[in-house]
Amino acid sequence: MNIISQLLKNIAKCKFCNQLDSLVISEDSGSRRGLCVNLVLQCIYCGQATSAMSYDMTNGSDDINIRLAYGMRCIGKSNSAAKTFIAVMNLPPPPAKFECYNDIYSCVA
Repeated sequence: MNIISQLLKNIAKCKFCNQLDSLVISEDSGSRRGLCVNLVLQCIYCGQATSAMSYDMTNGSDDINIRLAYGMRCIGKSNSAAKTFIAVMNLPPPPAKFECYNDIYSCVA
């Protein structure tokens, strides 16, 4: 997040106050759904903020969480392996209801 924030501060300006070197990106951790997070872009001068989810939705579920469940299933692993992988990659914890994503993927595929 720090790298993205520094990049934005150097090249983007606020669409509300036109200040350069003003945008900071952060995560709204209260709205996290597994690996899907809400990213907030906020101006340090005028305080205006814009937000967006980091991944698309597929059939009402977060695409990244479905992909995680499917990837683990493809290699014969389950929730405990996903937790280990996520921890090693320093990512947010996997979805609490990991098995429901297996069910969702079965319906989509």
